[in-house]
Amino acid sequence: MTAADITCPICGSAMRPTHAGYVRCCPDCGFLASTLVPEIGGGSHEHIDEAARRDSLAGLRRLSANEELDRLAKLGRSGGRLLDVGCAYGWFLAAAEARGFAALGLEPDAAVADEAEAAGLTVRRGYFPEAVADDAPFDVIVFNDVFEHIPEPDRMMRVLAERLAPGGHLVINAPSAEGIFFRIAALLERIGVAGPHARMWQKGFPSPHLSYFRPDHLARIATAAGLVERHRSRLPALRAEGLWERLSYDRTLPIPAAGAIYVAARAMIPFLGLLPPDIRLMIFEKPA
Repeated sequence: MTAADITCPICGSAMRPTHAGYVRCCPDCGFLASTLVPEIGGGSHEHIDEAARRDSLAGLRRLSANEELDRLAKLGRSGGRLLDVGCAYGWFLAAAEARGFAALGLEPDAAVADEAEAAGLTVRRGYFPEAVADDAPFDVIVFNDVFEHIPEPDRMMRVLAERLAPGGHLVINAPSAEGIFFRIAALLERIGVAGPHARMWQKGFPSPHLSYFRPDHLARIATAAGLVERHRSRLPALRAEGLWERLSYDRTLPIPAAGAIYVAARAMIPFLGLLPPDIRLMIFEKPA
């Protein structure tokens, strides 16, 4: 099967290859998908300093977690059974537990799950939905920087609607194809500078991005699954704190290139609120 034979999960059109050989695009709705293959727990990824990656993301993830929980509270959701899919080191889990949720994390990387569990959090190892088939329904299901790693997002959305309790909420925090950094990376790729684009897709990482959505893409498949959009906003994509570590944990990125990106990104941080957001927060509700 070629990229042109693959059907868009958003609108059903045939997707076409792009200039980047591992990315395909829907000519009708603009949805982007990759042919990259996840290798969680396998493959060789010694070029990634996982400890540095964890530490560089911790502050930003905690800020986003509290923003998401604030938004849920404004929708009347301040407790209940919560599932954090792909919980990583448990930043969101810890914040949710502190606010009274009965929170369960699901993490396929056993080493990462061990660290979250060592911090006193409740974590199940495995994949959604199989690993929690007997635990549904949930009042809240959360995907923090995870939904873009999921194959067949339209099918997954239907499964999520089934696993939510009536009146339950689905929270998706995901990178946006409309974001300024993604647009710059795509432009650079077209003129032969492929590194930033590959990094945006997390090419060569254990769990690369399989999709890049626009908010309307997520809204479309959620509506088709019977969910109702209740909230749409932006989340910060960068912080000055931890930025260098975030750029340099991938040892394949040359230091001069990382330095140039660091300088450019630091200069842009004060203006990011005026530019198209690279991270979108969306909350959907299952009708009671």
